[in-house]
Amino acid sequence: MQSLKDWVEAVEARPRATATRTLLNPREAAKDSGSGCFNGLLDNEQFAWIKLPNSPHGARALANDVIINRFMRSVNAPTPTAELVRVSADLFNAWRTPAQWYGQPIRLHHDLIGHASYHVPTAIESKTNHFEHHTDDDNANRQALLAAMWDLFAGFDDQWLYDAANDHSIWSFDHGLWLYTEAFDWTPDLLQRKVREPNERPDDELLSPDALEVAAIGLSTVTHEQILNAICAVPVEWQIPNYDLGVLGWFINTRLPDVISRLYQRAETIRKR
Repeated sequence: MQSLKDWVEAVEARPRATATRTLLNPREAAKDSGSGCFNGLLDNEQFAWIKLPNSPHGARALANDVIINRFMRSVNAPTPTAELVRVSADLFNAWRTPAQWYGQPIRLHHDLIGHASYHVPTAIESKTNHFEHHTDDDNANRQALLAAMWDLFAGFDDQWLYDAANDHSIWSFDHGLWLYTEAFDWTPDLLQRKVREPNERPDDELLSPDALEVAAIGLSTVTHEQILNAICAVPVEWQIPNYDLGVLGWFINTRLPDVISRLYQRAETIRKR
């Protein structure tokens, strides 16, 4: 399945995902969140950070969170578990201190499906853009995979967590502004123009060359099914056309070999230093 037409047809033939969880209680709005992210209790007694559609960041940013999270977890890249969550308008609107959009309290006109990323209770958010704690836990391999994801999905706006209770194990979260969404919503035309454009991290030279090669080997086994599962995790309610998701699937599949090649090249370059 190589052509853009193949990917669009594959998306059209596959059902989209729907909510698997329900919000029981919204608790706390995130500080300085342009997307109106908030913490809430889900029906499985887990706490999660939740984003809703129609935020200032746009529908594509929310789709990015779902797609990139699903793909990353399928290749064991470190990102928190996430699920689609049904949010009751009545419940949300009864919240006395709600999250905000454009500086105004969010008010819902109907029930929505949001994206819920599970809270990592002992994690500390990094204050720097570059990777830290390289030799702690399994961070050599975790950071190599994150570098690969950064290149594959045109990463932007570094967001890292370090789990203080688990030897500073690194996690990546909040991928809404990846895929060129920092300036505007991605489009099929944009993805086709950018598919061969590298997006390597400037601090990759600090990474383990062995770990970069392991990441490359892992990505070489990615299947079309993994990509389809990721792009079709976007619910129909968010109104992302099948065609656009098909182009994104084609983008990921077409870009993968170049990303793998760059991982091997970077590993070789680091070894020669």
